[in-house]
Amino acid sequence: MSLKIGKIFLLILFIYYFIATLFISDFWGYILSPMVTLIAAVLIFIELSIKVNSCLYAFEGLLISLGVLMWAIADILLAIEYFFIGENIGIEILSDYIYDLTNIFFFITVSVFMITRIKKVDLAELFLNIFTLFAGILILIWVAFFGSSFENIRIVSENLESFIILIIDFLIFIEISIHFAVIRKKKIPFTFIIFPISLMLFVTTDIVYIYLNFFGNYRINSIIDSIFVFSFVIMANSMIGKVKPYEDEKLVDTTLNRHNSLWALLFPILIIVLVGFDIGALFAILLLLTLYFLASAYIQKSYFNKNLLIIEENNNRELEEKVKERTKELNHLLNINSSTGIYNGRYFLEATESKINNMDSEEKMLLLYIDIDRFRIVKMLYGNNVADKLLWTISERLFEMKKSYT
Repeated sequence: MSLKIGKIFLLILFIYYFIATLFISDFWGYILSPMVTLIAAVLIFIELSIKVNSCLYAFEGLLISLGVLMWAIADILLAIEYFFIGENIGIEILSDYIYDLTNIFFFITVSVFMITRIKKVDLAELFLNIFTLFAGILILIWVAFFGSSFENIRIVSENLESFIILIIDFLIFIEISIHFAVIRKKKIPFTFIIFPISLMLFVTTDIVYIYLNFFGNYRINSIIDSIFVFSFVIMANSMIGKVKPYEDEKLVDTTLNRHNSLWALLFPILIIVLVGFDIGALFAILLLLTLYFLASAYIQKSYFNKNLLIIEENNNRELEEKVKERTKELNHLLNINSSTGIYNGRYFLEATESKINNMDSEEKMLLLYIDIDRFRIVKMLYGNNVADKLLWTISERLFEMKKSYT
């Protein structure tokens, strides 16, 4: 019940904060932003690190909550500067570094998730997706962020902090895209759908923030800050009451599917939306996508043929086992008298011949011949069934005598 109350309270505070950012109110922005992020961090920590009985989930919950907590601490420092100290360059620089810790904690969280949950991945397809994402995003950043200018790259690279965070955002974006590019044969929890979406929102907003700040168009306590905080609110809501650990902590039998490759078509759309019909960028993206789909089709065909070969080998192995079993059954039927269930004359001759052929020159073999008196009379008087039962009874007694002497 307390978590539900916290959830409602968090949403109410965020609505007030969003209204404050619409009017760019520094007073309410500096008050509400640290409150919302701090409550979100606490709710995430309680839900994942305390309530869920899993060390892996607890560790990931700790990382997520620490990331959000770093953002709250940076907000608190800026609020102290605004209300009590006044403009202070040292506090602003410190808060910027603390904000960066949020990206670092989120990157570690996503990396841990990918490493511990995904196995049996088709590595060729995985690396192809990573390469295509990497190249596609580089083209997008080149034309949309840097304006196809090496001078802008030089200026951004001089701000080492922003450049490193941009790379981290870039890596998080790739990892989350790979997360959505795989098929899971088990139904995944709600958290692992919503949380990556909220994290993608955070990373995208951070890239937009770096872009605005690069051109001097960023204003603190504006709409972009409310989007940052909204991503934390989504994270907190995705955790509350919905996290149930898998019986198996891994996403079993994970394979990439060519139908999930449609995300690659977003690149030309984003280029048109962000920079218009840039012929050079569109040509580069279309060339990249052409190579990607050709390579993906080849890998999928190889994967399909490999599976067919495995299926054929398994079928052949099963057929050979069945043939062996059937041959064994037939040999057994050929060597057994169907009426009595006792070894017949054919088996006697084969066994005797085999024994003689395998004997040493000094080895001797004893053959015991038993004649049953008046057996033919028994057969004529009492019938074949009784005669067969008599043979079976005598053979059983001889077998028991043999066991007692060996």
